[in-house]
Amino acid sequence: MRRVWTRLLLCGCSLAWPLAAQAQLTTGTIAGAVTDDSGAILPGVSVTVESDRLIGGSRSTITDDRGEYRFDNLVPGTYALRFELTSFKAVEREEIRIAAGFVATVDMVLELGDLEETVTVSGAAPVIDTRSNVQQTIMNQELLEEIPTGRDVWSVGKLIPGVTVATYDVGGTQGMQQSAVSAHGSRSDDKTFAIDGLAVNWPGGGGGSTMVYYDQGMFEEVNYQTSAIPAEIAIGGIHMNMVTKSGGNTWRGDARYYWADDSLQAENFDQVSEQFDFPGGNPITEQYDLNATLAGPVVRDRIWFFGSYRRWKVDKELLAVFNSDGTNAIDDNLIWNGSGKLTIQPRAGSRSK
Repeated sequence: MRRVWTRLLLCGCSLAWPLAAQAQLTTGTIAGAVTDDSGAILPGVSVTVESDRLIGGSRSTITDDRGEYRFDNLVPGTYALRFELTSFKAVEREEIRIAAGFVATVDMVLELGDLEETVTVSGAAPVIDTRSNVQQTIMNQELLEEIPTGRDVWSVGKLIPGVTVATYDVGGTQGMQQSAVSAHGSRSDDKTFAIDGLAVNWPGGGGGSTMVYYDQGMFEEVNYQTSAIPAEIAIGGIHMNMVTKSGGNTWRGDARYYWADDSLQAENFDQVSEQFDFPGGNPITEQYDLNATLAGPVVRDRIWFFGSYRRWKVDKELLAVFNSDGTNAIDDNLIWNGSGKLTIQPRAGSRSK
């Protein structure tokens, strides 16, 4: 019998001015250049970025003497840009998806005209980071929850190009087990588990295990870096960075519940037993996964809260271990996770979480 309780508190003292290396692992960037329709650079253009993910509201900057602009430290989410310059039409670019460690290059061309005129540009968001050679695959919350696989970093890792996982998971049956994971032939011990850029590897053994089992509901996305790992990562192999969700100016939440038992599983144990005089496999006797989140403003545009709770269980019959009455023993596993996060902006231009 094994029961594990884990509590992960992600609020408190991680300040708004984190080390640049950690910021690069948890936030993204929008950068680009602005020209007129003849190709001449345009310095002095007012560029504004907007999103419901920005605590404190929109941010603005001015293009430099090369016509370039840049917004750093953008948490994962969807953003919009507005470009304005006297004697030119204002331009808006919408639906720019930003992920952790990703630089979206958004160049813009302004046309002569009245500033009150606005041109809205729509199109596919940048999907290739042309400013970095890091090979990474980003699994956002939609993919994490909609793909029918186990709700853990090992099961999701099977979907990543170049990644090999040692065990098979069917609907979360291996959710209480850590697996060997490698990328492009690397050693399994050469991998890093990180939450918001902070490594959470267990230091024992070869160092390739983690100290906790995770609440998938707390993550905005999971970033798998498999090649050309950045210099701030101490170990090669595969780097799995789990970026946590944040609150916002609107209260929101969700809840998920999954359940299964032996009656919902197809099996061929009877045929196996007759043919090989073998007792069969180790089916699930009961499995459930309850996950709920809540997020919203404590003080609008100043203090945001996010919290998540997960309670999950996987009980399986053991193949070669029996009770005194001859029935199969049960490998029972129960884990619950609780997490909380505060994002605070005490003044313009600063942010704590």
